[in-house]
Amino acid sequence: MSPTGMVISIAFVFACIVFVVDRAWVHYQQYQAGKAVQNIVDQAQADLEAAGRANQASIERQRQARAQSSQGQWLAKNCQDWRRAAEDKRLQTAQEEMRRHCQAYERYLDTGQVPTRHAR
Repeated sequence: MSPTGMVISIAFVFACIVFVVDRAWVHYQQYQAGKAVQNIVDQAQADLEAAGRANQASIERQRQARAQSSQGQWLAKNCQDWRRAAEDKRLQTAQEEMRRHCQAYERYLDTGQVPTRHAR
C-alpha cells in the first residue's frame, strides 16, 4: 500500500472512531440527563406524597379536636340519640332527624362550623 493510501486509511479510521465516540458521548449525556430528570420527578412525587400525608394528619387532628370539644360531644350525642330512635321506631321522621343531626355533626367535624338551631 502506498504512503498516501496509508494516510487516507488512517484518516478514515480516525474519523470513524471520532464519530463513534462522539455518538456514544451524546447517548451517555442523554442517559445522564434522563436519570437526572427522573430523580427530580421522583423527589417531587415523594415530596407531594409526604405533604399529602401531613395534610391528612392535620385534618385528622382537627377532626379529633373538634370531636373532643363540648360542641362536638353534644352533636355526637344528638346524632347517636337520633340513630337509636331511628333504629327503634323506624319512622320516617326519626330517619330524617337522624340524617340531619348526623350530617350536622360531620359538617362540624369537617369545617368547625356550628349548625344553626333551626337549620334543616
